[in-house]
Amino acid sequence: MLRITKSGPNSLYQSAFGGLLLLAVGVTTAACEAPDSREDLNPAGPPMVRQVLVTEQITEDTTSLIKVGQLAFGEHADEFFENDDGEVNSAFVLNAQEIRIVLDELVRGSDIEEIGCADGSYSPIPRGTTPDDIADCAGPVDSLLHCDTVCLNPDTGAPIGILDEDEDGAADNMRMIDYNPAEGTDNVELAVSVICDGVNIPLDAELSFWSPSGNQTFPSNDKLSFRGLGPAIVVKPLEAYGLRTGAECGVTFRPEVVDYDDNPICAPADGNIENDCSGGDTSRIGFATTTLKVANSVPRHDDVDVSLSGSSFLLVALNAYVDPTSVGAITLTADGVDVPISPLVTDSDATAISFSLDADYHPETTYEITVAPTLADVLGGTLAAAHVVSWVTEPLALEDSIPSDGTTVADFDNIELEFNADVSLATFGAITLKKDGTPSSDGTPATDGEAVAITPTLSAVDSKIAVIADALQLDTYYEIVVSTALGDADGHFVKEDSRIAFTTTPDFKLSTSAPEDGATAVAVDGGDVLIRFNAAVNPATVAAITVTADTAGVLVTPVVQANPREVLVSVGASFDAGAAYSLTIGTGLQEVDGAAIAADIIINWTTVAP
Repeated sequence: MLRITKSGPNSLYQSAFGGLLLLAVGVTTAACEAPDSREDLNPAGPPMVRQVLVTEQITEDTTSLIKVGQLAFGEHADEFFENDDGEVNSAFVLNAQEIRIVLDELVRGSDIEEIGCADGSYSPIPRGTTPDDIADCAGPVDSLLHCDTVCLNPDTGAPIGILDEDEDGAADNMRMIDYNPAEGTDNVELAVSVICDGVNIPLDAELSFWSPSGNQTFPSNDKLSFRGLGPAIVVKPLEAYGLRTGAECGVTFRPEVVDYDDNPICAPADGNIENDCSGGDTSRIGFATTTLKVANSVPRHDDVDVSLSGSSFLLVALNAYVDPTSVGAITLTADGVDVPISPLVTDSDATAISFSLDADYHPETTYEITVAPTLADVLGGTLAAAHVVSWVTEPLALEDSIPSDGTTVADFDNIELEFNADVSLATFGAITLKKDGTPSSDGTPATDGEAVAITPTLSAVDSKIAVIADALQLDTYYEIVVSTALGDADGHFVKEDSRIAFTTTPDFKLSTSAPEDGATAVAVDGGDVLIRFNAAVNPATVAAITVTADTAGVLVTPVVQANPREVLVSVGASFDAGAAYSLTIGTGLQEVDGAAIAADIIINWTTVAP
């Protein structure tokens, strides 16, 4: 029976170049009756393993490389193997692994694979089945009158038909037989087993296959290269498992896997078919997998000046799928003090472990992750030794400010200084403000100027932010200086003085109002309007603020608040329902140094209907 296509990305060569391989063989079979032996095969005696090819992870010039088709057993003269040492001591363990077992003769494919049926099920292929028998079970339903071999209804014996969507008379899909099926488990038992340190590796029955084509000559098609060697049994570990790390692996076959003289597969010394082997002995086949290791981490080992902001998320990436029950092997300290963490294997990548801290990093602190040797992959392989990743965080520093350095600001309601970590209010004496000093060319604080009394406080929503709400003057040059006396509660201090220089606008302006101009459906309760300016208001000029309700004047008494930039205008115990209000700020309103509003400002709003 010819198999031209097979599902799965790792069978692309099998599919794309099936025709080429078939031509090279002459007549080939998958699980059907054996053809006459080809001259390049060795049907005498037991079927022997000539080569075992695996994917190996090696390091060249400090660069990690993943190389497919490396000799783990046997020899071959082709130049493809020119630099191959014939041993694999670091087999790649993840899902790109492909193990190709090349034989010296055909074995019975019907004991290795089963055929895909039209209803999605799979059917065994009885010994003696021929390509004609398969063709009788392929094609449209009305052509299955002579189908009596494969893909039969187990209850009625009626033909189901093989999966043959292109109606070419051949099977569209095959998979390896699971000799020990158990519902809901990945521990399949295929015709071939890969055993690493006594652990039977879960294999993918869909992507593993028997390839009866090929010989010991590399095909002329470069893309096939070592994949043209055959006949071969190719197995792939299940993606969710891979191979066990740090393990010694071997290959065994079920006793059902025999040649057409019922001889089991064995492995001769060096893969040389001139050497004897018998009894299904494959103990000479062996290779070792790469050890479990930490491949990457964020932050990386020996990083310095690690950012404090947005860096409470950590990740440790390994070279294998991690056993989630073993992540307790990961611990964290900060300057030698244990930090509680809850590591988890990430949903998107089972090789990655992530955890987040309850708070951001502390400045100038040495953090150290220790991964104990008890960390394991999903098949039980563990680290050879503890792995340590350490890094040092950046110092406490001024990170941002409002206003920004070197700007001219029109609305300076508050000065805000944002640091990269929580700061201590007890050290806010390190923040000073001067006006009318002489700017320096190198960014250092002015040596002259007049000190301005300020009362810095912590922001109510973020303990990284110092707020200075005292009134500023118009048309004035200011410098804020944060000295090295500013620190956090744990005794970390900024490393150098920081200067923020800015100039205020000469224009006296409205900053905000509540209600805002154009507001509608304003609630009637309260009856107050709060207006805020960019400079302290002269209380003697607030009579320039007037209010009308439905065009009629309203008696109001504007009052400057504790924050001298704010004026509260009380219209009454409440607003009138369904009324149109208008508040006018006339040009007679001045700030404390005499600057006046440049033009009338009008704020309109309407209240909710009665």
